[in-house]
Amino acid sequence: MVVTIVASSCGDPALDRAVAEADKAVARAEAAGDGTQQALALRGRAEIHALRGELDLARHDLDALPELRGFVPNAIHDAEDLRVVAMVRAAEGDLMSAERALRDVIQRAEVHRQPQLQAHATRDLATVLRRAGQNAEATAQIDPPSEWFLLFRPMKARLQHPPPTRSIA
Repeated sequence: MVVTIVASSCGDPALDRAVAEADKAVARAEAAGDGTQQALALRGRAEIHALRGELDLARHDLDALPELRGFVPNAIHDAEDLRVVAMVRAAEGDLMSAERALRDVIQRAEVHRQPQLQAHATRDLATVLRRAGQNAEATAQIDPPSEWFLLFRPMKARLQHPPPTRSIA
C-alpha cells in the first residue's frame, strides 16, 4: 500500500513545491518565535510528507508538535493532528487504525463544530475505506446530508428545500 502512494507522488512537481513552501513557512515561524504558527506549518508539512510516502519525515514533524504547543490542551488542534496521524497510518498500510482515528476526528469535529475538519476527515475516511475494499461504505460516508451540509448549501437551495423543523413538544 505504501508503494502505491509513493509511486503516485514521487517526482510530483506540485508536491515538491508544496514541501518547499512548507519548509519556508516552518523557517519563518521559527524565526518569529511563534510556536503556534510553527506547529501549524509542521502539521502541514507532515501531511505533505505522508502524501509523498516520506513517513519518517512525517512522524518527525508530528512528534515535534506537543513540545511546541506546551501543556495547554486544545481539542481542535489535537483532532487536526490526529487526522494527519491517520494519513501516516494509512500510508503504512494500517488501514484499520487509520479508519478508527478518522472516525474519532469526525466525531470530535462534530462536537466542536468544525465543518472543514469534518469534511477533510470524511474525505480521508472515504479514501481509506476504498483502499480497504469497502466501496459501498466509502460512498455512504460522502452521500448523507448532515446539518452542516444544509448550512453550507447555496441560499437558493436552502429556500427551495428548507431543513426539517424540529418540534419541542
